[in-house]
Amino acid sequence: MRLTIHRLDDWGTNEVFVLREDLVPVACGGNKARIVLKLIEDARSRGADAIVGYGNSRSNMCRVLAMLCAREGMPCTVVSPSDDGGARVETANSRIVRLCGAEVVACEKGSGVATVISGVMDRLSAAGRRPYYIFGDCRGVGNERVLSSAYEEVASAVCEWELEHGMAFDRVVVAVGTGSTYAGLVNGFRARSRDAAVTGFTIARGKDACAEALSRFTDRPVDIRDDVLSGGYGDAPQEERRFLVDTMARYSVLFDPVYSGKALWGLNRLAAGGGIRGERVLFVHTGSLPLAIDGLEGLDG
Repeated sequence: MRLTIHRLDDWGTNEVFVLREDLVPVACGGNKARIVLKLIEDARSRGADAIVGYGNSRSNMCRVLAMLCAREGMPCTVVSPSDDGGARVETANSRIVRLCGAEVVACEKGSGVATVISGVMDRLSAAGRRPYYIFGDCRGVGNERVLSSAYEEVASAVCEWELEHGMAFDRVVVAVGTGSTYAGLVNGFRARSRDAAVTGFTIARGKDACAEALSRFTDRPVDIRDDVLSGGYGDAPQEERRFLVDTMARYSVLFDPVYSGKALWGLNRLAAGGGIRGERVLFVHTGSLPLAIDGLEGLDG
């Protein structure tokens, strides 16, 4: 799949471009589409015929898993934790998961998750299936290389785009959740001997904890910022909301307030505060349309 890159605007002395992963033409787009395609390819190569994922059923990962497994005719099971406090909120993503026929196994966050996942894998095996857990073993270790490989390829494709257009980016900026996309970019640029800075805005945890999690995926130094984390995962302060409404009206692009929008707000603040000067920046829009549309409700307040 070819990259869609276009110029967004000048922010201060910086020229900002955007890589539109929200326009990836499968499963409603987003970075998880490329990642899940790699996971299914790996599962097939290992002889698996069923996929098991872990994550809230309203997440982008679970939506893409359900959609692409349905397309491939592979049974899909999503082990889905409740929110803090036990709530389970239905969104466009969770509806898509259900409508695509994925089995959703509810669980609670915590040490019991590994037991639930092992139980699901054992049940599928007993039924004659060869299940594949997307994160490796039941504790989520062992599949790091597959998870990061999609964005290693994207980094290489960015390098090709630069050569084709006779220009080079000084910095690449992306939201960081689990870390596989960020690490894939870092590893991919290293493989091409490109020294562009890769700056990540963490959306779920402090920068030290984020850097520690990234060490599973890359042995390279990382540049992580947590200054837009605010109150934690999912928290979108009024300033961010106003910025995203203005961004939608000004550029005709939707950014959700949890992932891509938060990182774009971080980049805007960094540029406005003089943290970067005179750079050509590529912002990676990792979001997808369902999550961005759901996020509009949060922009009303």
